[in-house]
Amino acid sequence: MGGPQIGATDPGGAIVLSNEVDGLGIDSNEGRWLIGWIMKCFEKKLLTIDDLDGLQKEWGNVKAIRTLLKKIAYREGVGNLLADGIKVAAEKISGESINMVLFHRMVPAKVFLLVYISRIWSRITID
Repeated sequence: MGGPQIGATDPGGAIVLSNEVDGLGIDSNEGRWLIGWIMKCFEKKLLTIDDLDGLQKEWGNVKAIRTLLKKIAYREGVGNLLADGIKVAAEKISGESINMVLFHRMVPAKVFLLVYISRIWSRITID
């Protein structure tokens, strides 16, 4: 569980997070989307450090991400709000956070589609 959605570009950190979500029974894709959305909300000041039980949400902060994943899995503190997923959490937080759910999930999907199409296109040869 690493990648651009959460800023975890270090391979070692990505492996640690991948093992963490596997052990906690969290889907790695949904986990990335959720953590990325939380970071974006924190960045836009829709969530504060107090809202996140004192966790400083910085992109790629593996230690804070691991702690937050455990809170989500065990529904502790802010994890109880987040355990039902992005949509439910965004509705409870309300405001701009709902719009960020749609944007946050759509942009990577478009990028993925463009990369996929370009790979297929590059395999086509014209004689």
